[in-house]
Amino acid sequence: LILLRVTASMEELLTRIMQQNFVPVVDDRKVFIGIITRKDVIRYFVEKNGADDSKLPPPPKPPKSEHRGLRFFQKKNSMV
Repeated sequence: LILLRVTASMEELLTRIMQQNFVPVVDDRKVFIGIITRKDVIRYFVEKNGADDSKLPPPPKPPKSEHRGLRFFQKKNSMV
């Protein structure tokens, strides 16, 4: 299992997500923050490119924690 730091680039995320179905995300102290799935990545690109995502199921609610995943992967209304 390959871990990804919260400061990782999108290129690193894409490389990892092609190798496994989900990527655990850790902070600089290697403390677990959350998981990014392939579905999360697909949804991100659908929304970023303005595609019609009305047929997609709603995204899952984020876990209750002070971190919400990779900084560059956050949506417009998400918290850090």
